Amino acid sequence: MSRCRRIVVDRYGGPDVLRLALCETPAPGPGQVRLRMEAAGLAPADALMRAGRYPAGPRPGFVPGWDVVGRVEAAGPGVPADWEGRRCAALVLRGGHASHLCVNADRLVPVPAGVDALSAACLPLNYVAAHQMLHRLATARAGERVLVSGASGGVGTALLDLARLAGPRAVGTASAGHADVVSAFGAEPVDYRAGDVTARIADLSGGDGVDIALDAVGGATLTGAWRLLRPGGRLVSYGFPAAGLRSRRPSHAVLRQLLRLRWWSLVPQGRSAASYRLSAAARRRPETVQEDLGALVGQLASGRLRPLVAEAFPLERAARAHELLALGRHTGKILLIP
Repeated sequence: MSRCRRIVVDRYGGPDVLRLALCETPAPGPGQVRLRMEAAGLAPADALMRAGRYPAGPRPGFVPGWDVVGRVEAAGPGVPADWEGRRCAALVLRGGHASHLCVNADRLVPVPAGVDALSAACLPLNYVAAHQMLHRLATARAGERVLVSGASGGVGTALLDLARLAGPRAVGTASAGHADVVSAFGAEPVDYRAGDVTARIADLSGGDGVDIALDAVGGATLTGAWRLLRPGGRLVSYGFPAAGLRSRRPSHAVLRQLLRLRWWSLVPQGRSAASYRLSAAARRRPETVQEDLGALVGQLASGRLRPLVAEAFPLERAARAHELLALGRHTGKILLIP
């Protein structure tokens, strides 16, 4: 049996704290399977956990990795043997950055053989989060105008891709160098570094504003998105406020933003504001994650989705992947492969 290779965070810090460890290949427990990883996603949350900046994050000694695609090597007690050999995708929240990992079988969604593993690895975190925000929270409808802040990243491009399919007209903020990425998904690009972004987005809508705003930046960008909402508009904030996470007490910054969203929703202006966390959705309503991931895998298999992969790094180059993520110049999703 081959040895397991995994990325371990032994102490908080920069990308240099990531350690490639060799260990015994894990045996699946009751209700579990062992996956041989084919591709795993790297998310901003992984970097925040590594740095010790993720609110209520894990203590050192953990293996990062929220999402994974792989093949079932072994089925544990209580899992039908015919699971062995299947390719599956899963949202695991932690532990995905390993050549082999054990996953609860009820978290798995089969992936057809003809589907590219790198494209499929974009779905469990990025596309599920985008789908739930766009359709379950904001209930987007054809013809509505949607603003996506930070549109060239992993979740941003997923939001643009899903908006393209569902019919809303999208506006995406990104750097001038990434305008072509936004345009490729049929959205209107706006350079967030040039002038009064809020005023320019308002001009694009003829002064009417937007029906839905999806924001991952926080701070002034979040306030601008709120001001752009039409009557009946819906704001969804996801991720964590960037400036707050650089503060000494990141959990306090998150709480302040949640309180601001709550206050906006209470004021009777005909608009609503909500916060979205995929980890919370996975804990409270795991069945929706499985349902949405299954539907998205079907759309990918039929050729309707166009996930954008920035780059795939082997596990031994995980530190370089984290460095690329920190630069913020990539488009789409960064992946790790065995």
